[in-house]
Amino acid sequence: MIYDDELTLNDRTQMLWDEVLDAEPMAAESVEDIKAAINKAIEAENTPLFTEGLAARLSQLGMECAPDDTKTLRKELDRRYKEILDKDCPKAVHNWINGGVPSTDGRINNYDVCYALEMDVKQTGTFMQKYFLTQPFNCKNRIDAIYLYCFYHKKPYVLVKELLEISEGFVTQAKHSF
Repeated sequence: MIYDDELTLNDRTQMLWDEVLDAEPMAAESVEDIKAAINKAIEAENTPLFTEGLAARLSQLGMECAPDDTKTLRKELDRRYKEILDKDCPKAVHNWINGGVPSTDGRINNYDVCYALEMDVKQTGTFMQKYFLTQPFNCKNRIDAIYLYCFYHKKPYVLVKELLEISEGFVTQAKHSF
């Protein structure tokens, strides 16, 4: 999948249908169409997208592994967290490897996975869209803005930690009143 900043929302939606669901978007013209769309969503929900993406990225990095080889995936991600992020891989990420659905609340875990997998800003955007099924880099959010800056400028993870700590007390835009 190619991540392109020039894609419109409709183009991104089409890309996700094409590459994640391997189907054409469905037009809700009848009750049967709606049922088919719901069934496709249920099918996507039961697809281990995260482990597919994790295995694919690790294979790109030279470590061949399969999405169902959770022991190898967990072991390699643990190693990368220690080596690259200088911390332990969180239990939440282990749960994702074991079949849990990745959460996009807080998003630090999502971005840390991408950092541990040595991704750049475009690879991270694509990975988040395709395997976390979420839009990356909401710059109204301090966490997303910090990670965007650090991915874009290829900054070390230590700077991510420092900026997150510095910005912890900042008032979020949603709470700010004019």
